[in-house]
Amino acid sequence: MEKTPHFLTEKFFGKYLSKIEEKKDRIVEYWMPAQQQMEWTHGNSDLNFEFLTTHNKNGTLNDNLFIDATKAAGYINIIRDPRDVVVSYARYMEVSIDHSIDYITTDGLNITEKDTFPEFRLNWYKNYMSWKEQGEKDGYPGIVVRYEDLLQDSFKYFSKIIKFLTDDVGCGIYDEDKIKKCIESTSYSKMVKMNEKFGYPMTKEYYKHQDWKDILTKEQRKRIEKKFRKEMVEFGYEI
Repeated sequence: MEKTPHFLTEKFFGKYLSKIEEKKDRIVEYWMPAQQQMEWTHGNSDLNFEFLTTHNKNGTLNDNLFIDATKAAGYINIIRDPRDVVVSYARYMEVSIDHSIDYITTDGLNITEKDTFPEFRLNWYKNYMSWKEQGEKDGYPGIVVRYEDLLQDSFKYFSKIIKFLTDDVGCGIYDEDKIKKCIESTSYSKMVKMNEKFGYPMTKEYYKHQDWKDILTKEQRKRIEKKFRKEMVEFGYEI
């Protein structure tokens, strides 16, 4: 987690905090400057890349581009069954399932205004498409992997991601032993210990998978499937 910092945090936007506090949506003005002034590779001159995480949409907002294509080597998009997403989001944010469904099915823009450095998110499918379309437009590669596939066959799909990094992005070395160690390091027990070490708010129960089939009502399931039927079929999710 330390090696994959979240982009929209004080680490990269702290110098603009006073301006952002005046008006939260001013953060978009600093998307590009933050990348251009970023100290890459955690000070390790032997590395030629940096991993950052975000839930932000890609593309422009108020004429401000989110990703500097001259700095972007590529992107990895992990997509998950939206029925499971609403369960996970509701649990993490401590909101109702219906509120969670409203959030991921909106046709508008979700802004995390309560965050010091807010994110701007689209709905479940449009957020994915924003990265696909902008990556194609600006010429940097991307890969999409289903969360469920990573769980079911971790080695196969994690290897796919590493192959993307080595072959398409041009960074790192494909090493099967390291891949196996990475998979082991993200096991349930290891994630619980990491959570306790870094003081994240998730409890042990958070990391236990909860099946949407056991939680969503028939009406809630239909709301999601009606909104994203075509897109869910595209990604191989059963309706």
